[in-house]
Amino acid sequence: MRDSDSHNGRSDSKGRVPTVSNVTRRALLGAGTAGLAGTALFGVTSAKTEDDSGADPEAYFSVAEYGAEGDGTADDAAAIQAAIEDAVEAGGGIVFFPVGTYRVTETLRVDAVANVVLEGVGNGSRIVADSRDMTVVHVGSGEDRDIYHDYRADQGSRHVTIRHLAVDRRQRPSESSTGIRVGDASFTTLRGVSAYNHGRGITIGVEGGGGIPSHFVSVLDCTLDAHGSRYGDHGFPDAAIKVFAAADIKIHGTNIVPTNVGIDMVDQSNAVLVNQCTIRNDDGFEYGILARDDGFARTVSNTTIAGAREAQVRVSGNTWMVTVVNSWLGPTDDGESRRGIDVRGGVFRAQVLGNHVVDHRREGIRVTGNRDLTLVNNVVTGNAAGDGDVDSVLIHGGFQHARVTNNRIWSATGRYGARLADDVDRYIVMGNDFTPADPTAPIENGFRNDASGETGFVVNNLGAEDER
Repeated sequence: MRDSDSHNGRSDSKGRVPTVSNVTRRALLGAGTAGLAGTALFGVTSAKTEDDSGADPEAYFSVAEYGAEGDGTADDAAAIQAAIEDAVEAGGGIVFFPVGTYRVTETLRVDAVANVVLEGVGNGSRIVADSRDMTVVHVGSGEDRDIYHDYRADQGSRHVTIRHLAVDRRQRPSESSTGIRVGDASFTTLRGVSAYNHGRGITIGVEGGGGIPSHFVSVLDCTLDAHGSRYGDHGFPDAAIKVFAAADIKIHGTNIVPTNVGIDMVDQSNAVLVNQCTIRNDDGFEYGILARDDGFARTVSNTTIAGAREAQVRVSGNTWMVTVVNSWLGPTDDGESRRGIDVRGGVFRAQVLGNHVVDHRREGIRVTGNRDLTLVNNVVTGNAAGDGDVDSVLIHGGFQHARVTNNRIWSATGRYGARLADDVDRYIVMGNDFTPADPTAPIENGFRNDASGETGFVVNNLGAEDER
């Protein structure tokens, strides 16, 4: 850490007070009210709150003191990296970014076992990559080890927090370029981070990695905005957030404006919770959330997804124990969204509970060739609004064990509200309201059973005859 006393508290020629970053708690307590008010202007007070990193709040490392200019022109990568390494060597601390634009030409790395915080003052502290391919910030050793199954205290990065920083890019991003990558790391928190103009805004885990290289990663109250860059609206060609081999991941309170995919869960991404997020772009995108490959225990709850062209949520591959609950899924004003929830072959134990799925051109919910479906307490209305002969809810294709109960389902056209087809077997359809919204529409259009399975019953529904 640099000696701050020689500055005597005076600002430099750029109006910065780099000594603020080195003020200790003891000095703040002795400074009185006036001293506290003065330091709060530079974000010190906010840096000492909500500290879930384990970092020593008295150890401050201002990147300005290490020579970072923050003028958007100088290459600040070496200065910032030096501040990070000093924080690591000190056993932890807060690396502080005063207001500025920090141009970097090399990836910034936190690659040791250390209680380190990278902190700015929101969008006023912006790290800008001057490359179309590079990762801007990388947390993890780079060795991408399986720290979940082979856990040791000296392995991977631990207790790293990035908060109130923005990461941007000057060039049109390549598809694999990344804003913040969390590799073999545990207990990592991204809080109040903004990411713009990257192939992937945030990645967690290791692409194609064996085992579970990352676990206990939280993305909290972040913003990933396809339109937020200072250098052009190039968006996220791959995904705004992509989760590879990892476990125990929480994405909460995050706003995403995607161009291709909002959140993509691939590989062995296990125990992923997406909660109270918004995924929307009125200009359209392909998928809100993808859950695919071999992961399990993936949950989407209390989330709004609007504007995906293909599907708001698609689940596929050998995924198992997937839940979509208490969420709102619908189109934007252009009405081009095709499906709400699309569950494809191989998925095991999918639960769709208490959602509003409305006004899609094709199926609100389509389930194909899976096992153990629970479809309960959903409102699936106004779907099947175009694109041919489709139904608001379709369950078909080699399906076993389906429970469809206590839903409100109707179609926007003369098609069926819900339909079972092909060799669906072992099903219960009970307590649903299939009556059309149009009182003049024939009530028999509420439900149709074309399933060829021999075991199942349809009972106590409005708009459907009993079958036992």
